[in-house]
Amino acid sequence: MKKWILCGLFSGLVLTYARAQNDDAARQKAVKEMMKVEEAEGWSSAGAFGFDLGQMMILNPYVGQGQDRLGVGGAVGYLLRYKKGLLSWTNDFNVNLSVQRFGSGVVAAGSDQRQPFEKSIDLLTLGSNLAYKMSETSPWSYSADLMVLTQLLSSYQGNNGKYYITPVSAYQTQLRSKFLSPGEFIFGVGMKYEKSSNFQIYLSPVTGKFFYVADREIAALKTDDGQNVWGFEEGQQSRFDLGANVKVNYVTKLMDRIGYTTSLSLFSNYLRNPERVDVIWLNTFGVEVVKNLSLQLKVDLFYDYDKINQLTDANAVGGVSGYGRTVNVIQQFLLTYHLTF
Repeated sequence: MKKWILCGLFSGLVLTYARAQNDDAARQKAVKEMMKVEEAEGWSSAGAFGFDLGQMMILNPYVGQGQDRLGVGGAVGYLLRYKKGLLSWTNDFNVNLSVQRFGSGVVAAGSDQRQPFEKSIDLLTLGSNLAYKMSETSPWSYSADLMVLTQLLSSYQGNNGKYYITPVSAYQTQLRSKFLSPGEFIFGVGMKYEKSSNFQIYLSPVTGKFFYVADREIAALKTDDGQNVWGFEEGQQSRFDLGANVKVNYVTKLMDRIGYTTSLSLFSNYLRNPERVDVIWLNTFGVEVVKNLSLQLKVDLFYDYDKINQLTDANAVGGVSGYGRTVNVIQQFLLTYHLTF
């Protein structure tokens, strides 16, 4: 009973203070807010991509002049929507990936391995939302929501603290993550409120959250003090949570050609420590340069008590030192192009 009361208070608090639009669940939204699909009957779709590229080559450099650099990455999104009468079905696919390489030649004397690419960010999300309006004029819909969250490429951490997309023997790398290791699957049913095109709330009193690590060695990873980095018990590779989920999103125009999108997702687990709320807060500032082309600043925050973070330390090797439970922050600056078809 206490858990249901907590759920009611939790939902009421968000309804009182939150103003939002459709989030479709913890998605990396590097370009999603640029993909606008018309509310037409039948199928419609849109796509967008944000791109960052940095390249520099130095031949015969002076002493202390620097080294070659190649960095490439960005965010790609695709949205597919179906609408018929009171029924709507929205599906989206988002990839956020960035890698870079410094220097040239081999990694060490006597080695034949070339300088590897380091990983900056790697995130893959798939989402689907099915909604059926209570009536033609009602802002409320019955709704079911699904999200899958994982990554595309493998991550190998070296003794220098950096992450690479391939193993590097000279740096004594260890596999830390790969596709579906970990993977997160979230499914919920509830109600969706949409009064206007820039405001939406999704309330789900019944949401299942399945966390899975397919690789046994990755599932067994531990911190220096012996804690499992995924919050697993010995030999465990998965965890199921059942709880309440609230998602809100708000889109506004700050001034001519400047927009702001914010999305918030909150999850409370009925089965264990309901007071420890998982948080995903996505923020994007966009400045339209010309038609279909914009500059975007993204600042995204994530918190999950069950996951242990590496702690940022500017004075440590590789920029991290130790482990702890804290907020994960991702900041990006992108040049984004979008199209509807």
